[in-house]
Amino acid sequence: MNFIFALLAMFFTCEARGADTPPTPTSTYILEQTCGVLGDHTVVASSKSIKITDKLTGMITCAQAPDWKVLTIDPKNRVYSETPLDSFRSYIPDNEFVDPGNRWITLPFENNPPSKIAGQDVSVFKTPASFDEERQKAWTQESASMTFTRKAQYCVSQKIAVPPQEFRILCRFFELPEKGGIPLDFRYYSMAGHMSTWLFTSAINQTTNNEPFATVDPSFQKVATASDVRKSFRSKESQNKEKKKRPLL
Repeated sequence: MNFIFALLAMFFTCEARGADTPPTPTSTYILEQTCGVLGDHTVVASSKSIKITDKLTGMITCAQAPDWKVLTIDPKNRVYSETPLDSFRSYIPDNEFVDPGNRWITLPFENNPPSKIAGQDVSVFKTPASFDEERQKAWTQESASMTFTRKAQYCVSQKIAVPPQEFRILCRFFELPEKGGIPLDFRYYSMAGHMSTWLFTSAINQTTNNEPFATVDPSFQKVATASDVRKSFRSKESQNKEKKKRPLL
């Protein structure tokens, strides 16, 4: 009898611990995401690392445990940066936030009923009615442009079991607020009523295979920030286009 009570005690103890313990990452997730200003990306997120690959330029943003230093790599032009997670910022240009009138991390959000995106349960956040009213008031006082954000909706998956450092890296990469999960969708409406999609996720798949982590060749040139890597890429692409121009006849 004492043996049975001991087994029951062990069972309920394990159940209680399981309720408080976050899910252990066991799979590698592959996300296909499109950013309105950066284009298409493939994101590979696992229990130990994350890699974001720009499908047009080939540029890679990645980090791995335990230090989670963020590498931004341009393999084509052999340039990279290495940044501590706490100071990592995206290479999205600041002027992309001029028309909306604000950075997305400054917007107020409130919880809304959950939804699904690409088969994944998501938490939904929307700007409150008070924000819309403030923008309408600013519009009537001619202190807000037609392109300014009137309202926004943000969807995050808190079910994808990867380390929280990877949430932060993706949020910072896409310049989105940190809401305790993987950012999957962000769209906003301007004062003129036009909807724009900043982030869209078309597919989420799982695999048990580990994606090889991106490495930097010792011969690569190191620059200070991710933005410097992007500037170098754009500069060299521009130079290559100049070289390819046909001579005037």
